[in-house]
Amino acid sequence: MWIKVIQKAIDLSFTRNSKIRLQQPKAMLFTFYRSHIELNKKLKNKRGIMKKLKLTWVLCVFGTLTLTAQERPQLLDPDIRYGVLENGMTYYILHNEEPKDRASFYLVQNVGAILEEDHQNGLAHMLEHLAFNGSDNFKGKGVKDFLERQGVQFGKNINAYTNTDETVYNFSNVPTGNPDVMDSCVLILHDWSGSLTLAGEEIDAERGVIKEEWRTRNNAGRRMSKKLAPITYYESKYAIRDVIGDMDVVENSPYSAIRSFYKKWYRPDLQAVVIVGDFDSDKMEERVKRILSGIGAPNDPAKRLEYPVGDNEGIIYDFATDEEAQYVQFTIMIKHPTTKRENRDIDYLRDDLLTSLHRSIMAERLNNIQQKPHTPFKGAQIGYYNFVRTSDVFYMGGAKPDHKDVLGAMKALLIENERVKRHGFTPTELERAKIKMLTAYEEAFKNRKEVSNDRLARSIQNHYLVGEPKPGVAFELDFVKNELPKITVGEVGILAKKWSTEDNVTVKITGPKNVDFEYPSKEQIEGIFKEVKKEPVEVFVDHVVSSPLVANELTPGKTVATATLNGLEAKEYTLSNGAKVVVYPTDKNENQILFNAYSRGGMSLLADDALPTASATAQIADESGIGEHNLENLKKLLVGKQVSIWARISQFSEGLNGSSTPKDIETLMKLIYLTFEAPRFDRESYETVVANMKLRLKNAATNPQKIMRDSILVTMSGDNLSRRPIQSLEFVDNIAFEKVEGIYRDRISNAGDFVFAFVGAIDEASFIPLVEKYIGAISDNGRREHWKDDGVRPHGNGYIKMFSQPMEVSKQTNFIKYQGEAKYSRESAMVLAIAKGILSQRYFETIREQEGGSYGVSVYNSFSSIPYDSYSLTMYFDCNPDKADKLVGIIHAEMKNLLDNGPKEEDYKKAVEEMIKSREQSLEQNNTFLSGIINQYQIGYNTALSENYETILNKMTIEKFTKKLRDIMNTSNTVSVIMKPE
Repeated sequence: MWIKVIQKAIDLSFTRNSKIRLQQPKAMLFTFYRSHIELNKKLKNKRGIMKKLKLTWVLCVFGTLTLTAQERPQLLDPDIRYGVLENGMTYYILHNEEPKDRASFYLVQNVGAILEEDHQNGLAHMLEHLAFNGSDNFKGKGVKDFLERQGVQFGKNINAYTNTDETVYNFSNVPTGNPDVMDSCVLILHDWSGSLTLAGEEIDAERGVIKEEWRTRNNAGRRMSKKLAPITYYESKYAIRDVIGDMDVVENSPYSAIRSFYKKWYRPDLQAVVIVGDFDSDKMEERVKRILSGIGAPNDPAKRLEYPVGDNEGIIYDFATDEEAQYVQFTIMIKHPTTKRENRDIDYLRDDLLTSLHRSIMAERLNNIQQKPHTPFKGAQIGYYNFVRTSDVFYMGGAKPDHKDVLGAMKALLIENERVKRHGFTPTELERAKIKMLTAYEEAFKNRKEVSNDRLARSIQNHYLVGEPKPGVAFELDFVKNELPKITVGEVGILAKKWSTEDNVTVKITGPKNVDFEYPSKEQIEGIFKEVKKEPVEVFVDHVVSSPLVANELTPGKTVATATLNGLEAKEYTLSNGAKVVVYPTDKNENQILFNAYSRGGMSLLADDALPTASATAQIADESGIGEHNLENLKKLLVGKQVSIWARISQFSEGLNGSSTPKDIETLMKLIYLTFEAPRFDRESYETVVANMKLRLKNAATNPQKIMRDSILVTMSGDNLSRRPIQSLEFVDNIAFEKVEGIYRDRISNAGDFVFAFVGAIDEASFIPLVEKYIGAISDNGRREHWKDDGVRPHGNGYIKMFSQPMEVSKQTNFIKYQGEAKYSRESAMVLAIAKGILSQRYFETIREQEGGSYGVSVYNSFSSIPYDSYSLTMYFDCNPDKADKLVGIIHAEMKNLLDNGPKEEDYKKAVEEMIKSREQSLEQNNTFLSGIINQYQIGYNTALSENYETILNKMTIEKFTKKLRDIMNTSNTVSVIMKPE
């Protein structure tokens, strides 16, 4: 009630004096709300409190009216520097130190494909491409060249996206130490706003790139979505705007069309700059005002309209099929008006809590159903979501992978919603959901200093575009702590009835074209909805679990030896059972502990006929639960715990991965103990895993991407299918439940054969007793193992596997690998990493920019000593089949030029600078040190040490790099896999 009184005071202040603008009307509300929470703890007389609150608020409101002239939006984090320039451009500036000495810059534009006319269909997306191809102050590729000189990599740190309602350009991880560089970064935002060159030759060059992007992304899902757009976006312009656009428009539109679209819509009153990073906010704000205030405001600007989705009576329905579709999927959407921007206030935040709790409980119920081998549906969801600017939807959807009885699957999901409509939720379900939510907010608050610049920038952009509250994590935690106890099971349970209306219902089904059944008619769909209303639906019974994780008393081990890892202040503890435990406390994240257990061996030590079962063993064990608890009960026991663990059995090793917070570290230790000593193997979980694998394989039988992946695997194994079998129905048939436990206990057992590494916010004094209690209690049989070279080698000597595949969209997929054997060293691995960076630049310039031949060439580097010393450089890309021979020729020509003549100095410097910058950021992450420790035991090199990275890179020169690369690749040969359209 007090919130509504405050809001009325705000509204009254605007009504009585429309010329005066509050600086922080509802921002003051949430500051005041936090104060109220503290007061409420101390004062007991609620009626007296209400009188004081009303009086204080009125004084605050009218006192502020005389002090300010600029309105601050509602529910905006007070740490964010906010303003609107005279030309209408909005700015948000936030100091953040993740990563240190770096900043991210975003231009957020309230402009998208929805504003295009038919003859402009695709031009908003084309403008996104052209933002990097010349402007008043950055000619040609000036933006890209300038940023890459700062170590900012195109594609990774320089990017953009276009949607129907917004377009966002951004670049990230720019070093903040040089004020001139910061000025230039803001100048880029200035030029993006309204000063793009849009030269004719650049427009023409991008036409081919966009066509190749269309070719790469035009998959079955996209094609079916386009067919169903008229009912998805009923009677709306959204139905005819798919962002990438009409290829006829993209390829043939006159220069004037794109220039006029840019001039009309890309203007400061529809734009916001969002700058987040490790800088002085005062100086950044001064820089923004100085550089961006000069952008001219438009005269008589076009109105930015919203485009609603039309209402419909009852149910509208259609289905779409495609040759390459893998699953039958169904979607039920019930449209509702979205909350208006001006109403996204405290009440809106509370409603969002209710919506999230509903979604959480439904997810738990549906997940438990889908863990059964004969589940009626897969991938099911029920929840309330935003849809478009003007509409939300109550969504129910899932898949029927076996293609049988899609109506039955839809009915089963509708019944789950009907169960909630009639009976609501149970108090214990709501309590678990509340615990999960509160835990998530508490963790977010603890991790607030670890949130990246980009993640913060993206959350701020939604405040600008749609008025989504961004009050800050401190306020959010206070709000949740205060509101959650007040939320009742009735409030959450009634939502399903509120959202399940008779009208505005849209039902869609998508699936494979050639199936042995008929897709349902509208009459059948309507019949299902009527049946569900008459169906008897039982009350949901929630089985509460209270037994402990570890019930028996353990016999702890002891530390028998300690050592310090060379070059790293990490301690190695050897326990009485032979286990080695490495502990490395860091200050990288005060709320994170990462864990990895590693042992040599893996599937290389198993017989051929055991490999199918071994490939699924860890997954079956993970999905069975642990100890006496199945997975459903285990999840209930772990509610409120920030902990995870999973087993793995790979080709040459086995082990565990996991994480926790310092608070939950003992829970992680219990799970480690149980994963070794009390694994669980349920036949039901086995049947579910096997059934899912078979369904995926059946449905992917004609999928070009799956066929290409399998072809690569076969080629890279030299057709050795006994040791590297590809997944097939025959393969899955050989997964035997009777073998699962034996393989698991053979691989995941024997503590003395494992290294357990822990990195993060560890208090060593309290942690070591837990190590001795739980890891020290794991049994050991004295066996020590090593992986075995099973003799598998790829094809070589110019081997080419070429095949044709039926495709809906004509494209050629190319896999080209340069490979060979050479002695592994850290220097050699670094040389290949530099080569990858150089080749990525060269292929971007030649294949993408000059030829317009592909949306992009992915380059991968690898250097390994397991099971033998070998290296590779791999190139992978899609293209127009008519251009394929020429583009493949460029791939080889660029590699030959690099080996014969060495790299261009600029390309070399950019590659090295990007490696240095990436390394600096990685050293702020716990995972870098965890991987380094495991690598020390695995390959003999701790990759986290400067001697194995920075020292090598600093001593490297172009001449040394070129010579070393030639030495390595002197033994190289090529292998290619080419998939052509039929």
